[in-house]
Amino acid sequence: MYFLSITSHFDSAHRLSGYPGICQRPHGHTWQVRVTVATAELDSLGMGIDFHELEKTVDSVVSRFDHTMLNDLPEFAGQNPTAENLARILYHQIEEKLPAKCRLVEVEVRESDKFSAVYREP
Repeated sequence: MYFLSITSHFDSAHRLSGYPGICQRPHGHTWQVRVTVATAELDSLGMGIDFHELEKTVDSVVSRFDHTMLNDLPEFAGQNPTAENLARILYHQIEEKLPAKCRLVEVEVRESDKFSAVYREP
């Protein structure tokens, strides 16, 4: 099994409703998104998936969140736009667009150098 990862990023703001601290106020992040896929097959060039193809797929999802107020997006209706929720939402949206030979392993969302959340399906 081969595991391939790429990293993308986007800038957006959010606020955490009900949070007992400064994160309840609007603030922004440059979110780093690391996507890992698995494949057992290599093509005739010896690639599981072309990194540029994977990058286009990931960027087609991530770009929707760029320069937005995450709280205003329908994906976050009724829930806070935490790193955890964002990782899960990105996972499902990216998973839908991957070629059949690839399985999405995980999506990691970093809101800073110190803090990240990873989502994997059980």
